[in-house]
Amino acid sequence: MPLTRRVGPLVLVVLTALASASCGTPSGPAGPATPVAPRSVDGGGWFSYEPMTGTATADASPPAGPTPTTATATATATAAPATDGGRAMDTDQFWRLVDRAASPDAAGAAESLYGALSALPPDDVLAFEREFVRQMDRSNTFLHHAAAETMMGSTSQDVFVGLRTWVLAQGRDVYDAFVADPDSLAAHGPDDDEQIGAAESFEGVALDVWSTQTGRDPFADGSGVPVGDSVSDEPRGTRLDEAQRRARFPRLTAAYVGGDPSVGPAPVQRR
Repeated sequence: MPLTRRVGPLVLVVLTALASASCGTPSGPAGPATPVAPRSVDGGGWFSYEPMTGTATADASPPAGPTPTTATATATATAAPATDGGRAMDTDQFWRLVDRAASPDAAGAAESLYGALSALPPDDVLAFEREFVRQMDRSNTFLHHAAAETMMGSTSQDVFVGLRTWVLAQGRDVYDAFVADPDSLAAHGPDDDEQIGAAESFEGVALDVWSTQTGRDPFADGSGVPVGDSVSDEPRGTRLDEAQRRARFPRLTAAYVGGDPSVGPAPVQRR
């Protein structure tokens, strides 16, 4: 099983309890804890938590004025540099490696990428991982999350990470187009939820290679693996409501059956 950034369930429960006790909830400092139980939908293996509530700058109320434009999306999706002080891989080299492995079958793409990264020294593998984190941050906005909701309704952050990873695994042209205009994914998006689920193997491939090369735990203190990973952070920006999503993503709305964010996720299904 590939290594991923996700914390194990028991550790996650402990960390959530500590965070709630010290920092409160999104409703305010020292607010009451509001645990949410996970749920599956239609017995099909599609797994989600309750929809994200947003942040102080990204609440559930639609903003006044026009919906976000492509220019806005590009501006809010500007990539941040590596925060751990390590070296990131040259962007062109990163995309050459990804483009050679790119495939709608994310598991197959991960296998191909594993072979390519295994030929690199461990420091270069970590440099690839840092650039992967940087690239994934470009699409971690509520505009892109709204595109995911247009396709499948309620979308947990884990599922959103899976979708963004799958899009990245399609190569540079598809991913750059998605970053600039999420509606472009209508022409290149997944055909079913299994493709998104398989993207977890692609997300974890660099850490898997590094661990195999070094025999070390990438999550141990001092491992050199990127710190402050932003891949699973809550999206930036302002949440879009259903009317804004339909207006902003006409092609995705036409291409996918979609779902109701207030009810639960629907399997990805093209019309």
